[in-house]
Amino acid sequence: MKKFPLKSFNVDFNWYEGKAAPPDLFVECDPKKLVEWYKGMHVNNFWTFGTTYNGYAWYDSRLAPKAVGLRRDFLAETVELGHQAGMEVFAYTCLGDNGMLISRKPEIARVDETMYRLPLTEWYLDYFCGICAEIVRHAPVDGIVIDWFRYPQNRRSRWIPEERELFRQQMGEAVSEDAELPRDVLEEYERRCLEHAWRRICQVLHGEYHVKIWTNQPFEKADDPIWNGNILLKEADYVLNECPDFSLLSWIASQAGEDTMVVQNLCGWAGHRLDELQSIDLNRYGLFGFAAADAETCLPEERTSAVNYKNIEIIREFYNKT
Repeated sequence: MKKFPLKSFNVDFNWYEGKAAPPDLFVECDPKKLVEWYKGMHVNNFWTFGTTYNGYAWYDSRLAPKAVGLRRDFLAETVELGHQAGMEVFAYTCLGDNGMLISRKPEIARVDETMYRLPLTEWYLDYFCGICAEIVRHAPVDGIVIDWFRYPQNRRSRWIPEERELFRQQMGEAVSEDAELPRDVLEEYERRCLEHAWRRICQVLHGEYHVKIWTNQPFEKADDPIWNGNILLKEADYVLNECPDFSLLSWIASQAGEDTMVVQNLCGWAGHRLDELQSIDLNRYGLFGFAAADAETCLPEERTSAVNYKNIEIIREFYNKT
C-alpha cells in the first residue's frame, strides 16, 4: 500500500571527496544527532546503513567486515531511534560494486569498468542475498535499499571467466574472452542478468522476510530497452529516479506496477534544480534527497556539500509544509 506523501532523505556515508569513503570514516557518528537532523528535515523516511558502498558493515556481520573502528551497533540504534520518532527506516546496500570484496577477490571484477564492476554471478548473488537476510534479521528495518541495481554501459574489452559463465547461463551460448557483441545482444544479456538477480533477491526479501525493496537506477532516457517491460520496475516497492530529469517520471510510472512508488531525487547531483518542485504530484510520486556528510560532524555541512546545501534548505521548508 502506497503512503503519500513520501518525504525521504539520506545523509550519505558512501563517498568522500569524490572517492569511495574509507572504511574508518564516519564511524564516530552519533545516531541520536543523526536522527535529530532527520527530524529537523521533517522526513517520514530515511536511510541508514547495512553496508556502505565500500562493502563494510555497520553492524556485527558474519559475512562482511565491520566499518573500521565502529564501536556501536549503528544499524540497530538508528532503526530504533527512527521508529521512536515515527519514521520508516531503510537499510542501504550496494549491488553493483563492492570494493572490499574486489580487493579480496580481484578475479571477480570486470577489467574494463571503473564502476558497476561486479557481474551478477550466482556466487555474488548468494553473498548479496546473505547480507540482505542478515540485515533484516539483525534489526527491524522497514526495507532494504539496493543501490546500483543497473547495468554497465561499456562494451567489454575482455570477458573474465566468471562473466563468460554467466553469459552462458543467461544466453545459452558461449562467449569468447575478446568477444565484441552487438549492442542489442549485450542489452538482452544485461536485461536477463538484472531480472535473474531481481528474482533471487525478491525470493529472500519479499518471500522470506516480507520487507520492502527500494531500488535505485539513475535512468538516462525514456524507452530504455533494458528497462522497458522489466519485471523489476513492476514488482519493486520503490523505484528511484536519481537523476535531475523530472520529465522521466511519467515514463518510469508507465513501467511500474500498481503498488510501486516512483520516487524523484531532489538533491545530490550538481544538476539538481528545484524550480519545478511545486509541479510534482505528491499523490503520485515520492520525494527523496541525499547529500555528502562532513568528516567531522557526520552531517551535511555547507563546506562539504555546497552544491547541495541550498537544495537541502529548500527541501526542509517544502517537507515542513507537506
